[in-house]
Amino acid sequence: GVGLVVLLIGVVLGGVRPGIGTFANIALIGVVANLLLDAGWLAGVDSRSFLLRAGVLVTGVVVIGFGGALYIGAHLGAGPRDSLMVALHLRTGWSVGLARTAVEAVALAVGLALGGPFGVGTVVYAVGIGAAVQTWFRLLGLTPSRLPETTGEPI
Repeated sequence: GVGLVVLLIGVVLGGVRPGIGTFANIALIGVVANLLLDAGWLAGVDSRSFLLRAGVLVTGVVVIGFGGALYIGAHLGAGPRDSLMVALHLRTGWSVGLARTAVEAVALAVGLALGGPFGVGTVVYAVGIGAAVQTWFRLLGLTPSRLPETTGEPI
């Protein structure tokens, strides 16, 4: 339900239209995350050294940024938070990184207000994912939208 509201805000704010990628994101992201967690690749990481845990965290942010740039850059529709990021980028002229960081900061604040758990990893993700997505867009030569950029600002 929250994803639908966020998606609608993105549509209204920036004219970002849902596509097959939007619905795939909504339907599959949780399933894929659960499959990856059940695969056991990271079993026991939480009890390992700080450096290993920090490396896994940073690697996760980088990999998620890469995946985000790839699927958004395919222009088949973005998920709710990514649609809002693109809408903010197009509407305000903010960089993709700043737009994504703003979306994540609001999500973190709402989660905290509702009494949700958080830790250092939550904050690192909220602060780092915007830069990761923006960096991958640039490195891959992709754009977040087919719409003409009206601001002339960098991705």
